[in-house]
Amino acid sequence: MPQDHIRAKTGRGSSEKPKARSVAWQASQDVLTLYSNHFQILTGPWDFTIRLGQINVLGEAISAKEMLRVLLSPASAKGLVRILTAQLKDYESRYGEVVDIAERIGIEEKSGEDATP
Repeated sequence: MPQDHIRAKTGRGSSEKPKARSVAWQASQDVLTLYSNHFQILTGPWDFTIRLGQINVLGEAISAKEMLRVLLSPASAKGLVRILTAQLKDYESRYGEVVDIAERIGIEEKSGEDATP
């Protein structure tokens, strides 16, 4: 059957995982670097939107300035979660537990499809 031959070559429909390969990063002079101490994640049927910003607390008033939006496919979002989880685990094993600052100062995190951008 010709289709089985195609499946075997592409890996589609099989339980075989593709061989792990690494990505070679190239340095760029015009890379955007920013600091973010707050984020919001919005979801839709086709993508995840991560809003990165800087939060300011002045007395009882809390405000956040949006600095950047990153849109990810669901597959990329899942990969990001996997990598961040592993990196955070490694970081905490070296330096101790990271305190969730939003929880500590009483900021309610709002996320999901109903979150307003």
